Amino acid sequence: MNVAINQIAVSRNSVPNVPVRPQATLPPLPQDTVVLGSVESRPENDLRLLAKGKAQNTWTSTPQGLLVEKNKPDATLVVLDQFYSNETTEGRRIPAHGAIDVALMRQSSGTGESNIGRIENTLVPSKPQQFSAESKKGEPPFGARLDRFITQKYNYSNQAIELGLKETPRSFPKAKTISVSEGTDANDLVKTLADIGSLDPKMGDALRNELRLPAGASFYSPESAVALAQRVQGALKKDPTTQLCRGSSKGSRRAA
Repeated sequence: MNVAINQIAVSRNSVPNVPVRPQATLPPLPQDTVVLGSVESRPENDLRLLAKGKAQNTWTSTPQGLLVEKNKPDATLVVLDQFYSNETTEGRRIPAHGAIDVALMRQSSGTGESNIGRIENTLVPSKPQQFSAESKKGEPPFGARLDRFITQKYNYSNQAIELGLKETPRSFPKAKTISVSEGTDANDLVKTLADIGSLDPKMGDALRNELRLPAGASFYSPESAVALAQRVQGALKKDPTTQLCRGSSKGSRRAA
C-alpha cells in the first residue's frame, strides 16, 4: 500500500495533469438472513403444548428422555439441537437455535422439509443441580458444590449429544448427515459462571471469595476470566466421568 501511494505521489509531481482515480469501494459482505415460517415454528409450538401436557403432532419421546420428530422415515439430514426457547427481547420471543439452523439449511440447500429430521436433546433428565451461595445443612462446602456444578453441566450437555447420536440410526435409518453443536465446553462454563456471579450479588461474593478475587472485581475482567478458566479446567480434569464422556463423545462423532 505504501509503494502504491508513493508511486501516485511521484506521478502527480512529475505529470501534474494525470488524473488520480479514487480507490474502489469494496462491496459489503453478504449476510445470512432467514425468515421463520410455520414450518420452522411448528416444532417449537408443539413443544409448548407437550410441556403443558397437551396433545401435539410433532414429537415422540424415547426411554432416555429425548424428543424425536415423528413421521420422517426418509430424512437424510438430522439436526440435534434445542427447538424450545423461552428467551425474549423487546417483548418478542427469540427463536430457538435449532429452528434457526433448520431454516438456514433449508434456505441454502433447497432441501424439502421431509428430508430433515429433528431431535430435541436439551430436555433429557438429570440436569445439573443448581447451587446457591449459602450451604444448606448437610451440603458440602461452596467450593465442592461449585466443582460439582461445573462437571455436571459439562457432562449433561455432552451425554445428551451422545444419546442423540445413538438414537439417529434408529429413528432416521436413511440419515447421511448429522448436524450437532459441540455442546458445552470450558469457555461456555466460564461465561456461565461469570453471568451467575454478576447477576446474583451473594453468588458473586461467594465466587470471589472462593477464587481469591478482590472484593467487587468484575467477573468479565481478564484476572477473573483466568481464575474462572483455571477453576473450570481443574474441576473437569479431576472428574473421571468427564474424561470418559470426552473420549466417548469423540468416538461417536467420528463414527457419525
